[in-house]
Amino acid sequence: MIDVPLTSDMLTALKTAEETPDTLVQAIAGVKPDGKGFVLQLSGNQAIAMTEMCEWHVRTDANTGKVSAATKVWDDIIRAVQQAEDA
Repeated sequence: MIDVPLTSDMLTALKTAEETPDTLVQAIAGVKPDGKGFVLQLSGNQAIAMTEMCEWHVRTDANTGKVSAATKVWDDIIRAVQQAEDA
C-alpha cells in the first residue's frame, strides 16, 4: 500500500469531486487523521486511478501556462501521490 499525505484542502477536494471512480470511493472514505493532516492509503492501481482522476480537474492559465490557482489542489494531490510512490 502507498501512504499518501493529504492536507484538509486536498481531502475536501477529493470528497466533493464529481464522478469519482468506484475503486477510489472506499479509499477516500477510509482516510485517517495523521498529525496536522491525513493519510490516504492506495494500492498501485488506485494510485494510477487517483492521478488520472486528478488530471481531469487540472487546468492551466492561458497566459502563463501554469496550473491555475483554482485547480492547484488537484495538481498538489498528483504530486503527493507521485512522491508517495517514489518513497
